[in-house]
Amino acid sequence: MNEIASILELNRGIFKYRTITPINKLGTIFFFHGLGDKGTTFSSQISNLHDKGYECIYFDFPGCGENWELCLPPDSIVSLLTRLVEKSLAEKTLLVGHSLGGFYGLRVIFSTHLNHKIGICVSESTLLDIDLCFFESIETGGSKPAERFSRLLSLEHVPEAYLDEYRNNIASMNMEMFLSYIDDVIENLRTVRKTLFNKGINFVYCFGGNSPAQKERVDLGKRKYIEIRRFENTGHWLHIEQPEKFNDVLCDMLSQSRVK
Repeated sequence: MNEIASILELNRGIFKYRTITPINKLGTIFFFHGLGDKGTTFSSQISNLHDKGYECIYFDFPGCGENWELCLPPDSIVSLLTRLVEKSLAEKTLLVGHSLGGFYGLRVIFSTHLNHKIGICVSESTLLDIDLCFFESIETGGSKPAERFSRLLSLEHVPEAYLDEYRNNIASMNMEMFLSYIDDVIENLRTVRKTLFNKGINFVYCFGGNSPAQKERVDLGKRKYIEIRRFENTGHWLHIEQPEKFNDVLCDMLSQSRVK
């Protein structure tokens, strides 16, 4: 795969991202990772969808990986990601977000005109009351950032095959941004959810059958604009634990006319 490293220049620094484009591009897919992770968490999806003819754009969130030095407030992150998506819109465009990445991806969609131009699939997006409780538990894990890192690792049920990589990712995260993301979720989750529901944004919500709050997740599907996909015998990291099935969901979405 021919990967190109690019940057967006900002007042506060530069934002680095990566693009892998096939010879005959059928569309573009953006990948938004979760708290403390890196864009490479979607390696299986990127490889699979590139081979099927889709351009893949991925990155490390501000404070993570190669964007470790970039510190931005939440609204500026939403604006930055909106700029990136608008810059690379294709006839078929899909945004894929895991956990906190889904939380930001949904904000990009409903805060702009993009909701009619792009499809979105979130994998256990930070959206429900159980997610708010999770972030509040991290916040109460200790007064020092390092103690909250440890609390996060104790709460996350990371697949064994990905555990060492995730530990390295979270350990190398910018502590200022780590705390900023936690505060953002605690302060804004319910407002973001209310706005999302009021606007009636269409999206696909994937979740693991082993994850807590099953009824709360299933109930999302009662809203006519939200389609739910349940993955049996997996939890929060379903794109890692069942990559083939998750890839199939994305391919199914890309084949539908509503992903424009």
